[in-house]
Amino acid sequence: MLSTTSKRAGNRKGVPDIWLPVPRGDYHGLVIELKVKPNKPTIEQTEWLEGLKAMGYKALVCYGADEAIAAIKDYLGPR
Repeated sequence: MLSTTSKRAGNRKGVPDIWLPVPRGDYHGLVIELKVKPNKPTIEQTEWLEGLKAMGYKALVCYGADEAIAAIKDYLGPR
């Protein structure tokens, strides 16, 4: 199940854009913050990603759909 988030949906500031709640290897799931170059994650986004990493999630910043698709394919690939 792939989930996307947004502030319009009532989420808190900085919540990552994509959540893939599928455990793989040492990870509980994958979360991705999508960005367009040259933008960088905000302080709130960085805090979310670091917090999720500390809880056992793979948390990434991806620049564009192609990078996000590659990250998802890599995450779901053979282990």
